[in-house]
Amino acid sequence: MNINEPENYEDGYYHISKDFLEYPDAVIYIIWSRRGPGKTYSALRYPYGKFKTLYIKRTNIDVKTICEYTGSEEFDPSPWKPLNRDFGLNVKPKLIKDGIGAFLNSDESGNPSGEVVNYLCSLNAIKTIKGMDLTEAEWIIFDEFIIEKGYQHYLP
Repeated sequence: MNINEPENYEDGYYHISKDFLEYPDAVIYIIWSRRGPGKTYSALRYPYGKFKTLYIKRTNIDVKTICEYTGSEEFDPSPWKPLNRDFGLNVKPKLIKDGIGAFLNSDESGNPSGEVVNYLCSLNAIKTIKGMDLTEAEWIIFDEFIIEKGYQHYLP
């Protein structure tokens, strides 16, 4: 399978590219659903090789966990794990400083050393990067908005 092949909209998974076709004038897409239909997968797949994104997690610990994980590949927390598997890619995270990192194409040894695919930061680190030039990032992907205890009163 090639990451640039047309997507199969009949495969039972979510495809952000289908939303672009149906709602071409939208500037914000909010995708909210149960776990498993491929929201993150689709949001990372579509721009690969076309443009960079800013991928945001909630906390510095989330970013550190993704970037510094050295355990079993079976439990790899990187959102690029399934795309690497399905498309033969080698996109790996690299921590730059607290709450800030990047996903890069990597060499054969898995060392993140190639071109930046996505910038990575936490909501906590946003104030740190506001002076950085991220004009290459055409999208912002805020992943895993999971409501914490105490926020239930905002739900219908």
